[in-house]
Amino acid sequence: MLTAAAIVGVGLLLTGCVPSEPIVTPVETGVGEPIFASDEEALAAAVEAYVKYLETSDEIGRKGWQSTESLEPLVTDELFAEELAASERLRASGRHQQGSGEVTNHVLQQYWDLPPRTANVVVYVCVDISSSRIYDSLGLDVTPTDRSDQIALEARLVSHPSEPTRLLISGVLPWTGSGVCS
Repeated sequence: MLTAAAIVGVGLLLTGCVPSEPIVTPVETGVGEPIFASDEEALAAAVEAYVKYLETSDEIGRKGWQSTESLEPLVTDELFAEELAASERLRASGRHQQGSGEVTNHVLQQYWDLPPRTANVVVYVCVDISSSRIYDSLGLDVTPTDRSDQIALEARLVSHPSEPTRLLISGVLPWTGSGVCS
């Protein structure tokens, strides 16, 4: 014996009232609005984050790399582990820094969002390090004599997991391309 649902289904099939394609129901992706309203806004947030990172790094260096905890809220966990290892090597060498670097130019390379609410920003920065020197444990200047006064860097930033507009430094690499420090 056929159930009522089966009879209705057969009746619909026979009369052609069943759609040939399944109905697609839109799924909420959570992408929504971009995290930054413009490339300029993303660049401004990235430069602000990088300047804080540079100032904090310089302060750590002036204290002989004794403590890197102040970098932790500014960088990703992966970069913090790298910074910690580098600081341990510098601390063991007995070196310290005097002076500071200064961002003199910046250019947006790219900005994109990934779900869920994660901004990714890559910027080129030019840092003037002419007033920054490295000294050994005896107080002798061990700054390389052939060091350039300006360095071009590529900084990669990503949204903080709970605050998408707050960017964390995820990597800093030397940039050999032209334009940012010229």
